[in-house]
Amino acid sequence: MAVPTFNLIKLDKCLTEHKNVATLGILPVCEGIMTAKFKKLRFSVLILALVNHASAIPIAKPVGDTWYLNAKFSCSDPLGLEAAYSSNAFNFHSLPVKVTNVTQQMGYLDLGFGNFNDLVAKGAVGGTVESTQLTKSQAASLRSILLNKSEHDVVPFIGQTLVSVIISFTLKAGTGLVAGTFFNYLFGELQTQSIPPRVLAEVVAEGGSVTSVLTGFRDKDQHPYAVHAFEYSVVIGSESRHYVTTACIYPVNATITQIKTLATSNNKIFKLQPNGTWRKWDITDSKFEDDPLIETNRDADFIYFTLNDPRDITNTQRISLKGGPWQVLQGGQWLTLCSKTQPL
Repeated sequence: MAVPTFNLIKLDKCLTEHKNVATLGILPVCEGIMTAKFKKLRFSVLILALVNHASAIPIAKPVGDTWYLNAKFSCSDPLGLEAAYSSNAFNFHSLPVKVTNVTQQMGYLDLGFGNFNDLVAKGAVGGTVESTQLTKSQAASLRSILLNKSEHDVVPFIGQTLVSVIISFTLKAGTGLVAGTFFNYLFGELQTQSIPPRVLAEVVAEGGSVTSVLTGFRDKDQHPYAVHAFEYSVVIGSESRHYVTTACIYPVNATITQIKTLATSNNKIFKLQPNGTWRKWDITDSKFEDDPLIETNRDADFIYFTLNDPRDITNTQRISLKGGPWQVLQGGQWLTLCSKTQPL
């Protein structure tokens, strides 16, 4: 697509006359200077004009969706076993949970784009699965915890493996049919049997297994979530029994923070910096190249950048969010520098 020219001097004059440079309130006032065709790109153009007028490089806040910062997580741990599973006695991997508000149960799982996509890709096998077979001392420790709990603190007994139940849950959650906690789903929709701690303690024994399952999914609004649950399973005679003891549903920060080029040589990694700018890392030389990149816009397919001198629109670059090209704008056309990339 050819990019028409615009009069940066007139835009600068307009910004001077309307002194709301600190906000974007000037956009409707000054956009009339541009041609009708160029108004399709008015956001990027006026940002460039703002930078030119202020004679400084803005510290850009990432344009990505930060909905997860105000989202709530839900956990069910009626028997208080989460602490035991997290201890050195069981050695399960801890999750990068960031709590933003304890009283309102607001927080998220800080996975990043690549890790979340890996979880979703593993959905057919339940996600990331860890399992440990109980030793004699581990079984005794669990029984001791269970026998000191109230008989009102029940857990679900499921007639199938936790992995298969979670797969069913995530499929329904993606259509908006699930609300509340994972235990709500088990007790409500699946109508599982409630097991008090004393009954569970009777079947906890050496050789039984504790399994952790972490699975990623998207809700009906395409927001990323993860469900993390533990089950205790044991074989009694010819019967395999499964009890879900702990479960959480977390919003997920799946923000793209790095994008790698996939050329035959001379590859780069675009890295999001703490101040909101991006830097281009040369993999071969192990160093940053050029000045910071300023993110000016983002759509469903690309992140758009400008280089150190944003007054020159030919410094505009874009990189795909979906594994497509890294391109630079030259002569009004997008020139491909690398045809394949990988968001991380």
